[in-house]
Amino acid sequence: FHNALLVGAGILIAMSSLLVYDMAKPPPQRLTQRDINAAVARALASATPKPSYASRAYEIIRPSLVRIEALVSKTEAKTEVGLGSGVVLDDSGTILSSLHVVRDAVELRVVFADGTESAAQVIASQPENDLAVLRPNIIPDDLLPATLTSSDTLHVGDEVVAVGNPFGISNSLSAGVVSGLARRYRSPKTGETLTNLIQFDAAVNP
Repeated sequence: FHNALLVGAGILIAMSSLLVYDMAKPPPQRLTQRDINAAVARALASATPKPSYASRAYEIIRPSLVRIEALVSKTEAKTEVGLGSGVVLDDSGTILSSLHVVRDAVELRVVFADGTESAAQVIASQPENDLAVLRPNIIPDDLLPATLTSSDTLHVGDEVVAVGNPFGISNSLSAGVVSGLARRYRSPKTGETLTNLIQFDAAVNP
């Protein structure tokens, strides 16, 4: 009986303590819509959004881009220059570009990402793929080649970023998706058929 009395007294004391605490604590604060809006604004301001896929790809490839100036003809009345883009393939400055950019050039000049300018020559070409390989006379000290991978890893719907110098506007980017693979195209201008092309919908200089 004595033990039971002690247990009962303990329970009574605990309940009394909880009652006193509940009566003494301040009433809960009611949140207004202004409080909620302020909390949301603070959370959004503190959140740092991740850079987009396109912006990350651009920053990676930009140091490897080259602007190509192709002197097609020069007379007393007119100088005709074609403009295009290329990408650095290795530490020796080898540049991959489109053959249609340099095909009719009598003189080639390339401008690297750091502003270094150099004359260049075509050392190889693949008309069936519209590809040309250029070798510059001068290369920058801090040249950064691009990292290439196999097109076999591509799938329709993959994201595409097209970076270059359309119409001579340097460091431009557009984005889209892979629309098709292994496409064929017959050029109405040259009559040549290009094969195994990657079709994509990112806007580029035609």
